[in-house]
Amino acid sequence: MPSIPLTATDIVDDAGDNTNGQTWATAWTTLDSYIANATPTAGDVVVFGHNTTDSQASHSHTMVSGEGVPIALVSVTQGTGSVSGGGFVYQKATTAQITSSATDIEFFNSCSLYGLYLDATRDIEFDANAAGYIYLYDCTLAVGDSDEVIVWDPSGTVVFDRCTIDDSATGGTASIRLMNVSGTTILRDCSFTATSGRNAEIFLTGTNHKQTLITGCDFSAFTNATKPEIIRASTTNGRIVISNCYNSQSLPILYPSNTYGNGEVIATDAWTGTQPEHLVHANNWGGTDSSTSVTRTSGATVEGTAVAWNITTESIVGNGLQYCTPWIYANVGTTGSKTFDVYVSHKTQASSDVGDFTIDQVWLELEYKATASRGEWTFADDSSIADDTGSTWGGSPAYMQKLSITKTINTVGLARVRVCCAIPSMVGGDAFYVDPEVTVT
Repeated sequence: MPSIPLTATDIVDDAGDNTNGQTWATAWTTLDSYIANATPTAGDVVVFGHNTTDSQASHSHTMVSGEGVPIALVSVTQGTGSVSGGGFVYQKATTAQITSSATDIEFFNSCSLYGLYLDATRDIEFDANAAGYIYLYDCTLAVGDSDEVIVWDPSGTVVFDRCTIDDSATGGTASIRLMNVSGTTILRDCSFTATSGRNAEIFLTGTNHKQTLITGCDFSAFTNATKPEIIRASTTNGRIVISNCYNSQSLPILYPSNTYGNGEVIATDAWTGTQPEHLVHANNWGGTDSSTSVTRTSGATVEGTAVAWNITTESIVGNGLQYCTPWIYANVGTTGSKTFDVYVSHKTQASSDVGDFTIDQVWLELEYKATASRGEWTFADDSSIADDTGSTWGGSPAYMQKLSITKTINTVGLARVRVCCAIPSMVGGDAFYVDPEVTVT
């Protein structure tokens, strides 16, 4: 767990007399009182009694700006410890501490929240602007009906670490809205509760979204009949990465009409919790979706489960614009001439049976170590394509082929390949599959 700061500069507790914030008896009664009277400084540590209640019509708090050490707000056992003598004990709040009765709860610039319980009548907003940093650990965030947790227009970083999103709201809004986020948002080991009424997406990205990383989160509480999608991308120009999440309700990863701009979504092991082979990748030019029903015999496996990738493309593909799959890695144990093979199959091309793929339509890209004792990778795409007469695929494909590229390896280690397609409007029914295992000989 992170190191929780407990060397406090100030105390906030509703039982205090608002004198100086140095003892429980003289504590600031609200966060606003601390900000107004204590001259907040980068690196301050403000402790909150775990049962205190700071209820206002609205909460809008501007903390230390820029890249300074964040002000820490920490929930501790009420009545224990003092600023001069120390002795504070971390205790996560189980009832609302910071509440708004009319509008939003907002935090701006740099701050760290530990174990706090925020309960808003409307939205809870975080804005780490001016290269700021907002970190939340072990916090509970409860939003109002049809309202959201919003990461709003930061150029800095916002991290939710082992937090609980109490999403008892109903209606058609997102659980977490990533609005015009030009920085980075991270959710790690977070969970959602009380979500039976939510029927919209869990995450919604805005136009200038840059990067969101979601890992180890639990989406199992979304039990309503209208399953929300995990990601709705609204012309996102950034990257969304989802990995190793629990999705026992089999929620769709992607909203059906996402618009990706120049961005992409990649999700691994985010399906039912028992399908580690599951992968979804999508951008403005196409997508990859893993399959366990159509696979190549003796092909790729993940934890013992055979898997292949189903490839689709958008109508804009062509004339130098192509869709490329995620990279597939292989270890090269010896130097010398090496051939990298990847196997593909399909039934039709863009719903029209025109025979085998040509190398101008589907090809292999390779990055490898061409120079002795050097770490940089060399790029190559001069691959070849040939009929594959030795494989057995599920799904009864009409065509089976092998993509190959041969290069001289001068430094052992990893290499990586990906399959690219310049055929527009390939859909699921065209049954274009890639075996995501690289054979190196």
